Amino acid sequence: MFRPHRTRRTRWVVVAAAALTLLGAGVVTAIPAQAGVVTTQNGFEGNPYDFWNAHHTEGSSIVNLITHVEARPTNGGEFAAWFDAPGTVPARISTNALVLPRPSGGQVTCRAEMYLKKGIMGVPTFTPPPTGNPRVQLTVNERRGSVDTVIDGSTYTLTNTDYQRAEFASWPYRDGNIVVTVSVTGGAAFADDLFVRCASAIQ
Repeated sequence: MFRPHRTRRTRWVVVAAAALTLLGAGVVTAIPAQAGVVTTQNGFEGNPYDFWNAHHTEGSSIVNLITHVEARPTNGGEFAAWFDAPGTVPARISTNALVLPRPSGGQVTCRAEMYLKKGIMGVPTFTPPPTGNPRVQLTVNERRGSVDTVIDGSTYTLTNTDYQRAEFASWPYRDGNIVVTVSVTGGAAFADDLFVRCASAIQ
């Protein structure tokens, strides 16, 4: 299991149905027969660089969004984010700015989750035992103009070699652009299947 430095669990209440559209390379959907819910999800499939931006420092850290045997097999998934950052220089990915439609209904709360596991140091196609316990920081930011402000987030130390769900942020709905950032230091890690959900309370 990974050890969260902070995590939150939120109960969700939903009401009647809504139809939403595609948002860039991330799919925005409404849960059938349950109004007041908006879900954005991305599992790195297709061309992940249409949705994600990757940042690393040559010689110190690396990140690739690639087809990999370690991708979660959910829905036939073949892509995952692979990070190798053995020191303190991070490997990082961030989404393009997301605009989340406000669900109908009462007060709206949003939450974000992603699946994480400890990875393999070195070439990602090798399969030696994993080494190091990487730290993964996940944040949700609000972007206004050129300024990003952290809304919420959590940091995890990964010891798990199977994917575990990390519910890393919960916040009251905001109508600004949202950016999700994943940053890894201290080892190698895989990340897959981002979900951002906003749900309204029953009035």
